[in-house]
Amino acid sequence: MDLKAVRRCERAREYASLALDDELSQFEHALLRAHLEECDGCHGYQVGLVATTDRLRNAE
Repeated sequence: MDLKAVRRCERAREYASLALDDELSQFEHALLRAHLEECDGCHGYQVGLVATTDRLRNAE
C-alpha cells in the first residue's frame, strides 16, 4: 500500500469515528462513503466501530 492510500485510510477511519457523533460535514460524509465502497479494510473497521459504539452506548 502506498503512502497516499495509507493516508486515505487514516482519514477515512478518523471520519468514521467522527460520524458516530454527527461531526462530519456533508462533503466529509460523501468522502467517507466513497472510500468505504472501495476499501474492504476500512469498511470492516467502520462496521466494527459502529457495533462496538452501539454496545457501549446501550450498556449505560
